[in-house]
Amino acid sequence: MKEKTLKTVKVRRWKFTILLILVGILTAGLFYTSYYEISNLLKNNNLQLTGLSKYINSFTISLSVAIVLVIFLFSFHKDFSHISSHIRKVRRGDFREQIDVDRIHKNSKLYNTAREFNVMSNKLNNTIKDVVNMTNSVKHHSKTLELISKEEEINGGKLNYMTEDIKLSLEAQGEYLDDAFNGLCGVYEKVDVVDESLLVMRDDVEKKIKIASAGKDSFNYLNREINSLVNLLEENISRADSLKLHIHNLKEFVENVENANEKVGILTLIANVEDDNDKQPEANKEIKALSDEIEESIKSISTTFEDIDKDLRNLHHDVKGTKDTLHSQNKRFNSINKYSYAIDEFLKYSQYNIDKNLEVLRDIVDSKEEIFAFRENIANANICITEKVENVSSISNRQLENTWKIKDYSKDLFSLSKNLKKELEEFKVK
Repeated sequence: MKEKTLKTVKVRRWKFTILLILVGILTAGLFYTSYYEISNLLKNNNLQLTGLSKYINSFTISLSVAIVLVIFLFSFHKDFSHISSHIRKVRRGDFREQIDVDRIHKNSKLYNTAREFNVMSNKLNNTIKDVVNMTNSVKHHSKTLELISKEEEINGGKLNYMTEDIKLSLEAQGEYLDDAFNGLCGVYEKVDVVDESLLVMRDDVEKKIKIASAGKDSFNYLNREINSLVNLLEENISRADSLKLHIHNLKEFVENVENANEKVGILTLIANVEDDNDKQPEANKEIKALSDEIEESIKSISTTFEDIDKDLRNLHHDVKGTKDTLHSQNKRFNSINKYSYAIDEFLKYSQYNIDKNLEVLRDIVDSKEEIFAFRENIANANICITEKVENVSSISNRQLENTWKIKDYSKDLFSLSKNLKKELEEFKVK
């Protein structure tokens, strides 16, 4: 059976309606013409001349045609009213109900049209369901694509922000690295200065050790000379004590000589005054004894003077040696003073260098803390950049997933549009 479209049914209906309108106009025209002619005859009193048979026949024909049209319209309305209601529903988009063909006469032309309409309505209803499902799927995919597009837009903004943030972080890290490098260069220069200062101090220490060693030798020699001088002084003291003893003995000898001279003078005076020959020999013996005693005393004095002269010569030699020793010791003391001054200057210079190096070392320690701070900042910057790169990678992966989703949804939309086009082509207007 040849399938009919909805437009074919609508065309048939409009053809019948136009034909019915034309027949009605023709009948009304005949009726109006007959009525108009009869009215003119009555006005002009010409009715007895022409008669009414002609006009009655025309009126009868018009009335018969009108009755036939009314009967035909009644039967057509009875057969087509059910189809018309469904056509109105179809025009409103309601395809759920079908035409009840049992209410239409099987011999009627509308029976086949109603059956064709039911078949078309079923197929169109299924197609509309498919189209609605496809439309819902398209809407869902479109909404999903819209959400993905918004997410991509947000992710694009995040990527731009993260790119700028990473750029700024890299610039800040570059500045941190520059500062850290400059700090390391400064520390290297300070360490180099300390190294040079320590080398100079080492050379100075070696020189001063040599000087101190020489000063130590001189000091040891001076100690030996001082010990010798002490021994010499002790010997000179003993010699002075011996000289003092000789002088004391000499004094006693002189006193003895003086006493002997006084006794000789007294005895001589007594001998001269008394002029006693008996006592003269005794006086002479006594004078001789005193003379011998004086002679012995003079010899003792001479020996004592020789000892004194010897002791004085030895003392003079010792004094000269002591003077030379003291002069040599003075030179040694001057050398030791020089060594002491040099060592003192070295100690002052070493203390200055030590203080200076301590300051440099403090600066190095401070720089070390600063370098540790730089290193911590660089580590934090690296961690931050790593996190940002991971975030960018995560967003890039999500963008890749969204791209694949968009591709899959695009394929689904293309397939749906293709199926929809195929369904619509089956209902092309014939």
